[in-house]
Amino acid sequence: MPLPAASDGCAPPRLCCRAWFAFSTEAGHSGDGFCLQPTGRYAHSMQHVSEAAAATGWQVVGVRRDVIRLNAGSPIHGHLCVLRRVTV
Repeated sequence: MPLPAASDGCAPPRLCCRAWFAFSTEAGHSGDGFCLQPTGRYAHSMQHVSEAAAATGWQVVGVRRDVIRLNAGSPIHGHLCVLRRVTV
């Protein structure tokens, strides 16, 4: 599933330029997009996150790869992302 644009209901459509957005994505997709994992969750490449952010007026200002949750006791690695709004 592609990352939603800020105007797709994920965030108010008219955020001021001082807005920040933090979220996590599952890692595991080595291409330039996203894929459905065996867990039924989507994994997004950082290239996809960066392109989607830029296309919707956001700038990636921080990314950290970490364990974002456990699935049946097994660690699920992902990206902790922080974006800053650069356009109104």
